[in-house]
Amino acid sequence: MYYSHDMCRMFGLVAEAPVSTQYWMTDCPYPFRSWSGVHCHGWGIGWYEHGDPSLTKESLTALDSAQFALTSASAKSQLFMCHLRKATCGEHTAKNTHPFNYGRRLFAHNGTIDGSYFRSLLTKPHQAALIGDADSEVYFHWLLQAMEREGVEGLRRGIRDVREREFTALNFLLSDGHTLYAYWEQSRTAEPPHSDYYQLQYAVRSSGQTGIRQVVICSERLDNDSWVRIPQASLFSVMPDLQVKIAAV
Repeated sequence: MYYSHDMCRMFGLVAEAPVSTQYWMTDCPYPFRSWSGVHCHGWGIGWYEHGDPSLTKESLTALDSAQFALTSASAKSQLFMCHLRKATCGEHTAKNTHPFNYGRRLFAHNGTIDGSYFRSLLTKPHQAALIGDADSEVYFHWLLQAMEREGVEGLRRGIRDVREREFTALNFLLSDGHTLYAYWEQSRTAEPPHSDYYQLQYAVRSSGQTGIRQVVICSERLDNDSWVRIPQASLFSVMPDLQVKIAAV
């Protein structure tokens, strides 16, 4: 089985008070939007309002989207998840554009997995909930199905199951509006290995004149200050109080 490399970019943010993502999306030294020149098959911004998820996404490049800049400036939340897609699996449609939403959860993925295999293992409710044909959406529902049985331990178990099949990368962001989870793991046999490309890193920053503290997670460094690389094959989580936890998978 052959998988091409799904070159997407991901961004997550947890803040101690509501903020917008305008600085990181369009105004920082290396804006997240600038990566959409290559990752041009869609963009999505997800956030939570009073605990409920909101989501705006389009199947065009963020650089060409007035809605991207508008959403970045107007949406205010303590938790955001953003994604730029370069598709290798699934049509270039809004249905296949990340983040995906199911119930209270949002999910974004970078990489490819054995979607056909795990689709066949989904329960009927999760199969029926699929709206597109992307392997990433199957990955999302596989992890949700595992979490329904065992909570966070189920999340770890679900990752380990997917790891047993062929994949390029298992990178994801996942949230229920309370905790933001991040994970990255690339295939040891992928050629080329893309060791720098698939990594995720995080930084603790204060927001402009307000001084609102926030933890930012991204596929790329967005400014020139220090960033910390998240350990590979470790589940990284950020709580509403900005407490960070790292657990091996």
